[in-house]
Amino acid sequence: MNLEILYTLRERLKNILITGTSLLSEDFRLKKAVEEMALLAKAAPVFAQIDAMAKALLQSERDAGERVMDLLALVNAVIETQADTAKVEELKEIESFVVPKVERNSYKMLEPVMTALTTRGSGRYEVLMNARKLTPEIFMDYRIFPKYIQGLGDSYSELAAQINQWMKEDGKVMVAPLKRDFDPKGGTEMLSRLDVIADVAKGEENDFYLSIINAEASKNIRTRAIEALRYQKENKELLLEIAENGDKASKEAALKALSRSKGSTLERLWAALLKKGKVSVEILEDYPNEDWVSEIFANQLDEEHQRLEKAEKKEDRAKVLASINSIWKAAAGKTRKALVEKIKSSLMMVEESTQQTYFMRGIMYFRTPELVEKIHQLFDGKENAQAVQNLFLLSLMEDGCEEVFERFSPYLKEHNEDVLAPSMGIFHVLYRCFRFIHSDDSEEHSMREEILKKLDRRWYPLLLGFPWTKKQQSAVVYEPYEPYLDGAGAIETLLKNIEDPKKDLGEYYIPFLMTRLKERVVVQRDIENLKRWGCTDFSGAFEGLKKALAKGVNWSNARQLVFALEAWKASKQEVSELLQEVKTIVEKQKKSSNTQDLLKLISYIEEGMEFEDAWKRVCSE
Repeated sequence: MNLEILYTLRERLKNILITGTSLLSEDFRLKKAVEEMALLAKAAPVFAQIDAMAKALLQSERDAGERVMDLLALVNAVIETQADTAKVEELKEIESFVVPKVERNSYKMLEPVMTALTTRGSGRYEVLMNARKLTPEIFMDYRIFPKYIQGLGDSYSELAAQINQWMKEDGKVMVAPLKRDFDPKGGTEMLSRLDVIADVAKGEENDFYLSIINAEASKNIRTRAIEALRYQKENKELLLEIAENGDKASKEAALKALSRSKGSTLERLWAALLKKGKVSVEILEDYPNEDWVSEIFANQLDEEHQRLEKAEKKEDRAKVLASINSIWKAAAGKTRKALVEKIKSSLMMVEESTQQTYFMRGIMYFRTPELVEKIHQLFDGKENAQAVQNLFLLSLMEDGCEEVFERFSPYLKEHNEDVLAPSMGIFHVLYRCFRFIHSDDSEEHSMREEILKKLDRRWYPLLLGFPWTKKQQSAVVYEPYEPYLDGAGAIETLLKNIEDPKKDLGEYYIPFLMTRLKERVVVQRDIENLKRWGCTDFSGAFEGLKKALAKGVNWSNARQLVFALEAWKASKQEVSELLQEVKTIVEKQKKSSNTQDLLKLISYIEEGMEFEDAWKRVCSE
């Protein structure tokens, strides 16, 4: 039995799309292909699924066009995973990892995602972001999954980076399919595949990394494989050898991988390589906070200071200052005496964002007596955003709840619109603590919990009642992948970490979130949060959704409406009133498949159908 059966079935399905479904019942070649497909049905679940869909197609002409597209998409996906280019081979064993799930999703649900993954142009990013938020399981569908993997090499770099992050979130289920047909000489997609594998599997795929290093591989893929050797201690000798004798790129990759290692051998190697000018000091960014590491950074800064004194031209001085900025950025978290002594003379001449990163990481993870003393010398008595930020974080880490509140809460009572106001320093800290500390890291999670304990209930009325200006919100945070996340969004993030909300804070939280929902689309969790904080009137929770629908009906927003209604569990009258408002908005829109589908959805709900059932029916039509 070979792949010819699948190829034949695919060609007949394509022909139907050209000639029309009216001739479907007369297509004897299609009938024969379906009969032959039955021979494969027992080989794997995916073949059984194709067989069932093909037989159903012949038995009924209802919605034939859409069902043909569904079936064709599935057949294409299987052929992609089973066949080599332009070559018919014996069937390979269907491995469980090739495409993780067989989902009975309609083509209507799949098509926007499929199009976004396989075409170019604007709007694709938003489609995929919405799909990930609303139906993340869709990316594991047989018909989507191969394109999902190919998206790692998308020409739109931000989208490719986002897909890379999603796959890391998907976890170890992605390792085997990403290894399948891996080409060590490949380009962007293969490099991203390796990055996901290394991040997810770590030392479990050590043999895979070694096979890449020992094979003919592209420069970038080889260096990423070398970096991945960090997860196994037995690789230390190999890494030391590469760091000493490899080409420049391999040296740097090996030194990055050795960041978890210790010992005099490594220190001597670093000293020798720096003396020869063979590596960049920025590679030390991942190294631990030890004396010898701080001393290397300090020595490099001394060299740059000498260059700065000799630089006469403006452009030469700019280059040196840029180099100093890079060194301090890499030195974040290195707080031993030799480096801390350079703060006043050197750190203050670099970008403010670099200063913030250096102090924040140092305070959170590596507070040394020298660093604490230097912070007090630099910032005590000052009341700008940077000073308050550093002193507030230091206080959260070292002082009691009462002292933290008494000292820093007055800044939130001063509603200064200046983005450099002290209050912004507090919001910088809260945002970074609760946005960027990863909950899957036990040490960081514990640290976050300890910081939360320092924020007793008296903080929350101040946080929730802060009169944000657009200028202030943009000053706190900029997240290109989170269009709704701003300064107030940082407070939302903080509140999500409070597992046991106090009911008496609802009077502050409810109007806060309602204000937020005037500007963004409501999601299921918003309704759930409002309920747990004691909300009883949800009339304002859908304002942002109505605004979004007024600009144009988005099918993802329709799904959000269903989820929010499900969570709300309102009376029939309340639901009816809301749906009438939505209906009025939609009817003003230019007719499209999305507007028609949303109107159908509303009509089914009005007829008494359950929300989820109404959604499924529209998707299946």
